[in-house]
Amino acid sequence: MVNVPLDIARTSSPPLVHWGEALVGGVVFSIDKALADLDWRPQYGLEDGYRQSYEWFAAGGRDRYEFDFSADDAVLARL
Repeated sequence: MVNVPLDIARTSSPPLVHWGEALVGGVVFSIDKALADLDWRPQYGLEDGYRQSYEWFAAGGRDRYEFDFSADDAVLARL
């Protein structure tokens, strides 16, 4: 982990700070209205979703993407 000063995080391309989370904290979205107003229920919870996503990724999904860390390298060079 590397602490990136806010001025560098904001001016990086792409910016490291999105939606102001570094300034005001995290964001929580609720499904309560969908549960109350729609004939809908989630098929699985957040933990199951993360588990399924990781299993897909570990089983070969990661081979479908080529990771480009050049933006990270540019930020580290500015530090």
